[in-house]
Amino acid sequence: MSEANNLSCLLYGPGKARLEYRDVPTLSDPYDILVRIAYAHFWKHGGVLRMVSDEQPLVMGHEASGIVHSIGPAVTKVIPGDRFAIELVSLVDDVNNMSFAADPPLNNHGTLTHLFRTPEDFVYPIPENFSLEEAVLVEPLSVVIHGARVADITPGHTVLVQASGTIGLLCAATATAFGAKQVIISDINQTKLDFARDYLGCPIFLPNISSSHPEEEASRMKEYIESQRRCRYSSVVYGSGIFVANRTLCIRPGRSRSSKLDSVQPSPI
Repeated sequence: MSEANNLSCLLYGPGKARLEYRDVPTLSDPYDILVRIAYAHFWKHGGVLRMVSDEQPLVMGHEASGIVHSIGPAVTKVIPGDRFAIELVSLVDDVNNMSFAADPPLNNHGTLTHLFRTPEDFVYPIPENFSLEEAVLVEPLSVVIHGARVADITPGHTVLVQASGTIGLLCAATATAFGAKQVIISDINQTKLDFARDYLGCPIFLPNISSSHPEEEASRMKEYIESQRRCRYSSVVYGSGIFVANRTLCIRPGRSRSSKLDSVQPSPI
């Protein structure tokens, strides 16, 4: 019988979060492990408004790192005390349906908790010189790297990153690491753009969100890049769904776009 001493942060609705003790998860599958969460990241915004309530709260927390607390009898890849990053997506049935941490439709609770259960196949040990705090970014960084490979970013490319939140910054930094000649970031939030410029030292662009003509905004963006003596984009990598109208209008013919959050497939233009 589990004990109700697992301190967790539950979301009951907009602005309604509480710390509560919940039952410690049981190792119901022989390949399960129990993790002591060290660091967790949770998203401030998301489409959970209609999916959580006073009757059905949700433990918050997505990306996470931790230490093995206990293991199931069939576990062979980790032992208690191992440190690792967690992949938050896992199989939920035999037909390959997927779920992820803090998934309200399935009431799949998140990682903002003391002890978290996950299959051994979804944890990745980290080296001794790698901190648990750094390990929190391994999961989103791996997806961004995959997106950069799909977009075929290579040395000499010019890359436009649309949205400058956490994922957008990762996209921009990764494009630079892949050898991009120049990275430009656009966003509708000037504060985020200012941070991106100061943090990454890259050009920024603020679209006019009141414009009803995406073609004009795309042209204005091209003119801005031309003023920087580097026009036409080799690739567009977007970390948000808010730029749907103009993200294909500013791509050089024959090049590609890739999304970190949507389907990560290049689209020849």
